[in-house]
Amino acid sequence: MNEFESRKLDTRKYFDTYEFDRIIKLCKSYPNRAKDCFEKYLERYPTDLQARIQYASILITLSNYEDAEKELELSKYLLSKKSVFKEDNYKTRKTKHELLYNTLRLYAYQNKANEFLSLYFENCNFLRDVKPDVVFYFRSLVGEKVATKNYMPSYIRSQIIDYSEDRFLDHVKKHDADFNENDREISSSFFKADFPFEKVLEEAKKVIPSDKKRNRGFYSNVYTFKYDECGRSSNKICNFFRIVTLNNSDHFITMYPISVEEDMEYTDLNYMNEKEEDYSKVKRISMIDRFNKRYGINRGE
Repeated sequence: MNEFESRKLDTRKYFDTYEFDRIIKLCKSYPNRAKDCFEKYLERYPTDLQARIQYASILITLSNYEDAEKELELSKYLLSKKSVFKEDNYKTRKTKHELLYNTLRLYAYQNKANEFLSLYFENCNFLRDVKPDVVFYFRSLVGEKVATKNYMPSYIRSQIIDYSEDRFLDHVKKHDADFNENDREISSSFFKADFPFEKVLEEAKKVIPSDKKRNRGFYSNVYTFKYDECGRSSNKICNFFRIVTLNNSDHFITMYPISVEEDMEYTDLNYMNEKEEDYSKVKRISMIDRFNKRYGINRGE
């Protein structure tokens, strides 16, 4: 018997909007803290359907798929029982969307590509915020030939079909300080000019993939690394940087400095920072110069 089947659901006051909104603001940057807050919140408001779905989403982010599945099943039960959700109004549609959206996320990170595609195409008109790249990724996983017929070429689709580290390096050059300063491109974050990009990347590969990941979206994993004064973000000095990969792989999508990630599990690479002092007077070749050298581009022309 479901734990709520013996209860009479009270729809008069079963949520706290202020507290719910406060927890939601924690979800992106502080998932562990948000998880703890949701657990305390749901002890007081066990029938708050929105909170249960968002709690399930946080569990997916933290790779706790078994508990997330239980929460989503419980949410389906609550949706079927609450009289307030019987009418087809905005609140009902929004709740159903969130439930479907996070069920898709669960299937995605459980590597259930067929289940993902089946649920998506049954409800695609209701899930228009699921980006084409996401559908492309799962269609490619099941072996569908979708690269040229249904989708225009893009960086992420190219990486999904035929991963290239050189393509990744080309993509992240916008986060190189020299590229921003000399080519007048604007990036929200960039590494300092003497950041030992290749050496750091090789060290980072030692923990990718691993359980240090956080799941973002549908097919990407986020890893956080600590390296003091590695760059700037929003005009603030950064002591952390982030690497984003395709799920459960060492196929890199992007890499950039971040200002604050106190709640995220991270790998400390500051021992490399100390080693760099030994050859700090050696002239470094920037990422953009490496790129130009690779492709024979003469910036003085």
